[in-house]
Amino acid sequence: MKSDRYITRASRSTLEYTFNSEGPKGRIIKRVSYDSVPGTLHLYNLALGDLNEDGNLNDTVITNNKDTRKVLATVAWTVKQFLHKHPHKSIYIEGNTKARTRLYRIAISNNFDSLNAEFEIFGLTGNDWRPFKHNTNYSAFLVHLKK
Repeated sequence: MKSDRYITRASRSTLEYTFNSEGPKGRIIKRVSYDSVPGTLHLYNLALGDLNEDGNLNDTVITNNKDTRKVLATVAWTVKQFLHKHPHKSIYIEGNTKARTRLYRIAISNNFDSLNAEFEIFGLTGNDWRPFKHNTNYSAFLVHLKK
């Protein structure tokens, strides 16, 4: 992605990436985690949220720290890192609301040329996965490295 990104700390397994969002609401610890989808061998779900004091991820909170572009650029960077470390895996991305899924679609659209150079990106419409196209509503996304 074209925007600046935050510096992340990756877990040893490279399944979790933690970073600090900085904005008018202060410093907020965020985490991107990749969780294996049960019943699959190669599919991982991407989760993004704020890290609670108890260490759990809250992916329903609306932080509104005025740094959405930088946060999304950081998430895109973790996707790249994860897939380069696990090249035979795919990432499933779905917002927990329609608005968040739309935000992901907009971010993919705005950075499609650079993302498409390295990744195959699909959108889910109904029960069908189709190659990503601009200005199309999707309920989820699937990303993997180009072969």
